[in-house]
Amino acid sequence: VPVLRVSADARADTVWQRVSKAALPYLVQRERRLLEFEVLTKEAEQALVKHCNKLRSAFGLSCPVCLMLKSVGHQNPERFPLAMRHYVYNFCSEAHRSQFMEKPLTYLRQAVPVRHSLLVSLVGPELSGKTILAKRLTQSTGFRCCSISDVLQHQLSAQPHSALSAAITAALRSGAAVPDSL
Repeated sequence: VPVLRVSADARADTVWQRVSKAALPYLVQRERRLLEFEVLTKEAEQALVKHCNKLRSAFGLSCPVCLMLKSVGHQNPERFPLAMRHYVYNFCSEAHRSQFMEKPLTYLRQAVPVRHSLLVSLVGPELSGKTILAKRLTQSTGFRCCSISDVLQHQLSAQPHSALSAAITAALRSGAAVPDSL
């Protein structure tokens, strides 16, 4: 820890100048370290987050530049990720990523959007219109829709050789409904 000795009888503005002058190299070094970026591919970003080498930023998958511009912080499927220190930031375009890299502190100092999680479950008997209602909700609100068949397909493709996948496949091939116990 650097030590700076200043006479107690010095004027306040003199003390401030000496402290500022002594702290300047440390502040420059800190800012230089902050500005170390690593441009990532989408696959590299997913791997880093999955294996806990990096964390998603507080902005999640939203573009910090869009949020600053007050446009919708949309989650573009075509992401342009960037690693900075321990975090991964996602942008909706290469232009926004470059803009962020020029002045990152401008975007990092903005208020982080508050996210409220809302889960909607549609339950009802067969042919009661659950899927139609879910599609309409998706179109009008931008919610994401996930059906049981989507979950099963994901399980079967993500872990095709697991015991769970084998049990699901056996039930589907026999023509029976997938048991609730699975």
